[in-house]
Amino acid sequence: MMLVVGPALGYFLGKWLDGKFNTDPYLMIILALFGFVASAKESYRTIKQIADDAEKNDDDF
Repeated sequence: MMLVVGPALGYFLGKWLDGKFNTDPYLMIILALFGFVASAKESYRTIKQIADDAEKNDDDF
C-alpha cells in the first residue's frame, strides 16, 4: 500500500499542476518519480526498523 500512495499522489498532483501551468506532462512525471522515491525510502526505513526490532528481541532471550 505504501508504495502505491506516493506515486499516485504525485501523478494526480502533477496532472493537476500541468493543467494549471500548461506544462503537460513534465510536472506529472517529476512528481510521480518523487513520490516513488519517497515511498521506496519510507518502505526501506520501515523494513529496517522491523528487522532491528526483531534482532533486539532475539538478543533478549
